[in-house]
Amino acid sequence: MTAAAAVAKARHDVLSHFMKANAISEQNAVEYRPGRLLRRRQLARLRAWGVIKDARGERYWIDIVRYED
Repeated sequence: MTAAAAVAKARHDVLSHFMKANAISEQNAVEYRPGRLLRRRQLARLRAWGVIKDARGERYWIDIVRYED
């Protein structure tokens, strides 16, 4: 697997975690503590872009509007 493919898969895995849990609002935020380095980096990147939002503790949710942009 190429580096670009590994990054894309890690980003997909992070986003899938929230989509499967229907974590699309702060009220539906879910806990997430990725074990793999690439997933941790993608979580950080998605948070920096405003796609993944912080709730309480280590709980997060997807801002669908930002995701679709």
